[in-house]
Amino acid sequence: MGNNKNRRYNMKTIILEILTFIIRACNYLKSKIEISHSKLLIRKPDRSLYRTPDGDLFWLNVTGYVDRCIINEGIFEKKSVQWLPYLLKEGDIVLDIGANIGYYSVLISKIIGKTGFIYAFEPTKHFCTILKNNLDENKINNVEIFEYGLSNKNQELEIFIGPSSATLHEPEGYEVIEGKEKIKLTTLDEFVKDKNLNRIDFIKIDVDGHEPLFFEGAWSSLDKFSPIILCEISHLHYFTAGFTAWDFYREVRKHNYHIYHEDKLEIMDTENMFLRKCANFDRSTNIILSKKHLDVKNIK
Repeated sequence: MGNNKNRRYNMKTIILEILTFIIRACNYLKSKIEISHSKLLIRKPDRSLYRTPDGDLFWLNVTGYVDRCIINEGIFEKKSVQWLPYLLKEGDIVLDIGANIGYYSVLISKIIGKTGFIYAFEPTKHFCTILKNNLDENKINNVEIFEYGLSNKNQELEIFIGPSSATLHEPEGYEVIEGKEKIKLTTLDEFVKDKNLNRIDFIKIDVDGHEPLFFEGAWSSLDKFSPIILCEISHLHYFTAGFTAWDFYREVRKHNYHIYHEDKLEIMDTENMFLRKCANFDRSTNIILSKKHLDVKNIK
């Protein structure tokens, strides 16, 4: 009888310990999920206000890919964002080309501080309105918005607007088109001349396939100021625009830029290596361009 009682007691103890472990594990996972999510503050029909785990505020919807990443994960493009504090410094002059809803402008604004400044380019009225709202919500005053895009010449073109981005080079069936707008474009070289800029320290550019055309109108300024550049590579969009990833690689290397992949800041010092990582048609990736070698060990 005594042995049976001991066995029952031991079994109850084991079950209790298992249940306690499960409860603790569930609470831990719940806390992690809550930390990684953005918190809903104000719900509205089109866009709702969320606060990220870092305390940034954004008006977001649930249909856009960028918005969903910020809502569900608390961050967008984590692999690229992680390097910003190491690539930027207080007082930097920054260009945000394809500013969209202002995600990068908000993050960069905090890093460069009051002595730094951002020139944000967003040519669509649709996203420019959201950009302004997000900057206002975060009480940011070191950003100036320009409601036109940067290209290889002065022109007006029709742009396709989707749930989370806009593009001049829309691959067939790539994304739902919600509208179209006519936008104005100029070149970076003309902008620099008009604004009499004497330095550019950092550029973030994400313009869904128009990047090669931006560079065509920017090389004089880029060669002069040698900014670090965070750039999206979408070979599908490039191809639609009439360019290839290898065209882009050769042009960038011709101007003495080193190319780093966003994942671990791995340098891509051969064309084959670049094409293996960046010439995919099923996904886009971000790269970092720098004329100076980036010391990955010191950054980490």
